[in-house]
Amino acid sequence: MSTLEFNEDGFKRAAHAAAQAKAKEMQRQMDQFARQYKGRPVAVIKSALRRVWERDGRTITDPELTEYATYISEGRAIKFTA
Repeated sequence: MSTLEFNEDGFKRAAHAAAQAKAKEMQRQMDQFARQYKGRPVAVIKSALRRVWERDGRTITDPELTEYATYISEGRAIKFTA
């Protein structure tokens, strides 16, 4: 019988690296979206942002959508971190 050893530190490093990569990709997408929608009405941004979010298989709450859309409309930065 063989033994499987679990390297917890290695697992944590790999998980953190994956989270950082995802945050970087989401940041790139959000920056591009924000440039395109800056200054537009919040309702328009919310609708478009919901479509983008769901197209990528993510979920987002209405309060989050409102907050992000307001920031984008006002030209304020949204930062994703891991």
